[in-house]
Amino acid sequence: MISFNRHLSTIVALFSLTVCNAQNNPCLDLYSRFDTISINGNYAKFRLKNDFILLEYGNKFFNRTLPDTFDCQTTENYIPHFIVENKDFMIFRYTCGTSCWGIWVLPLNAKDPVRNIMYDMAFDRERNLVAYFDNHDYNSLIVENLKTLRRQKIEFPFKSDHGEFLGDWIKDINIKGNKLYYKYSNPNFNPKLNIEISKEITIDIEIL
Repeated sequence: MISFNRHLSTIVALFSLTVCNAQNNPCLDLYSRFDTISINGNYAKFRLKNDFILLEYGNKFFNRTLPDTFDCQTTENYIPHFIVENKDFMIFRYTCGTSCWGIWVLPLNAKDPVRNIMYDMAFDRERNLVAYFDNHDYNSLIVENLKTLRRQKIEFPFKSDHGEFLGDWIKDINIKGNKLYYKYSNPNFNPKLNIEISKEITIDIEIL
């Protein structure tokens, strides 16, 4: 009996050490800094599984895990971090390099799909409106109602002659009421002529 108890104690000790080591994994430590419990009682927590990181989120009514995994070999800027919420969504932002960024849109229910939206430019949390670059050519904006999925395409009054990402030329952009406002500078500005076009544009949002 004594021998069996000692053997059992050894197994328990080894199991506890394994759990402890898993919890102290440097990869998980990096991600877990961004674990979140929001003012509305929603939570997001990073978990380690097979050398990858999973994002689990929910509240007292449901619990979900994103199907996507995150690499341990990363920096803090790449880690999704909570920025805003409303009654329908939690929004997490990440970067992916120079002139590269996006948001994770996490629905606060058990059925609607999680969204990964690249190059978001403006967000109205009261009405679930987000403006982001059209990922087909990146030469226009899409304003979308995240709840109804209605979309409005907005063409820019300028193009680049040199292939630059047009988002670098948008100076200010926001959604107020039923309007989208943005300012831009001309990407084809010729400094030799000392003429730079800078304009403010107002667009009616038609998907409210």
